Amino acid sequence: MRPKNLTLFIGLFFIGLCPIFSQITTIVESEENDLKVNELGMFIQAQIHENNPDGYLSKFDNQIIKNKINQADTSLFKNTKDEKEFEKGLMKGLLEFPNKIISSVENGAFYDFINYRYDDETQSYHMLFRFFHMDEGINYHDYKVSIVNDEFMFDDMYIYLSGEYISNTFSRIFQYSSPESAKNNNEDFKKYSKALIDIRVGNFENAYNLLNAMTADLANEKFIHINKIQLASRLNDTTYMEAIEGLRDAFQDDPTIYLTLVDYHIMKEEYDVAFDLVDNLQVETSDDFLNYLKGNIVYAKADLENAALYFNYMIENYPDFYQPYVSNVSVYSQLQKFDEGIVVLDKLVERDYDKQLLIEYIEEVDENGLNELESLANSKAYKKWKKQR
Repeated sequence: MRPKNLTLFIGLFFIGLCPIFSQITTIVESEENDLKVNELGMFIQAQIHENNPDGYLSKFDNQIIKNKINQADTSLFKNTKDEKEFEKGLMKGLLEFPNKIISSVENGAFYDFINYRYDDETQSYHMLFRFFHMDEGINYHDYKVSIVNDEFMFDDMYIYLSGEYISNTFSRIFQYSSPESAKNNNEDFKKYSKALIDIRVGNFENAYNLLNAMTADLANEKFIHINKIQLASRLNDTTYMEAIEGLRDAFQDDPTIYLTLVDYHIMKEEYDVAFDLVDNLQVETSDDFLNYLKGNIVYAKADLENAALYFNYMIENYPDFYQPYVSNVSVYSQLQKFDEGIVVLDKLVERDYDKQLLIEYIEEVDENGLNELESLANSKAYKKWKKQR
């Protein structure tokens, strides 16, 4: 039995069609630059939370995008008018990315600046952001920092769930749009374009079928597999598993797809493998929020005592995130540790959760007339707590 509303889904944050390209930027590591990178990360987070996509894009080094595309096709900008039209279309496309993040945040997602690091090999800074939504799952965006006219900006981003930089993903889209490639992949491009329209209007099944029907070179690209997985997760478990297996089989030696495989191993009840994948991710990201996923996994494994420890850690360190409270109420009910369950309920009340709604939640029955919290609801500790006002 799993706690009410407890999801183990590790979903893909669909990033849309917005080609972004990078270049090597050398930045000296120093305390002064550390502060500037930290300020940039906090600024980006603030623009998302304040619903300001233009502010977000003000830190995007889009000149690099134009340079990279022009290098790929020197005939692209035949005159100033063509260049201006391209820049106009580019900015419109780039708005897709922050707008999607902002929309998710407005619907309960978290988008947080986690930390930054200096990469000695590339001599550049990177900023790590966590995206998390109960329905859409977890993802990480690793921003590569650049400097433009002494201003710290960013010019590329590594998406953990796709396992590559978006510059690599979408530079290929541009290459596929060349006349020769378009001729060979024309039907697949039509299907992909139609799928994007279906995604926008919520017709996920038709979008999945269109992508699944692709047969040319484009069908074998990683971002197509990733998009199919994201769409399949909205359909049914069988299709979802098949989509993940398609990615796994196509990229057997690619270690960057491991985050996508977490759900796969959970659904196959290979909990130790899933736990190790999350643990590796925590080492890589230094993100203690992943203790929540660890709690979910050990709960699914029926290791309730350890699940309670992970959820308690989350309650102490992420007090505004409600789901660990709910999870531990279920855990303590199953362990018949009713006093501990009441402590969790009191913490929710202290955080201004309506007590009457909590009572209704604890006592509600499902369509089969069952209540997984029945043991707690019938306990003396709960009945005493219920009477207190």
